[in-house]
Amino acid sequence: RFFSETEADKALFLKVKAIVEDSLEGESLRQITEIILRYKPEALSLTDKAVCPTKEMPVQCIFSNPINNQIITGQVTSLSHKEIFFSPDSFSSVKGMETPVEVTVLIKIGKNKIKCPSKVVLHGKHLRITFSGSNSENSEVIEEYLTKNLYLCL
Repeated sequence: RFFSETEADKALFLKVKAIVEDSLEGESLRQITEIILRYKPEALSLTDKAVCPTKEMPVQCIFSNPINNQIITGQVTSLSHKEIFFSPDSFSSVKGMETPVEVTVLIKIGKNKIKCPSKVVLHGKHLRITFSGSNSENSEVIEEYLTKNLYLCL
């Protein structure tokens, strides 16, 4: 899409670096990520890299409440090397669970299924699931997913 010389001059004066579509899905989200990385490459450091799963690149997570053994399902809202932010389908499923608590989390990333010893902490209506211990196979699966999907949660 091209703009008139006047509009381009205004953008230059305002120090506009890029113009993107107003949708935050699919190709627009990838374009925004590429723009952020162009002007702020440190956003991709391994310690900060996080992916916001979408329909195109889902991440699923399941574990059980150690108090009553109820299966806890929900939406993964963010995945990084160290943790998952998770919104349970039913907040009553985490009722009675005192946090932090150690659990084993089953995670499905694409066709890969991994089992991670983790620590769960309540954050309001969300859970922060921090991976305990390191498993090189699990780390490789997560790293591959993060590398392939440069959608950053900033």
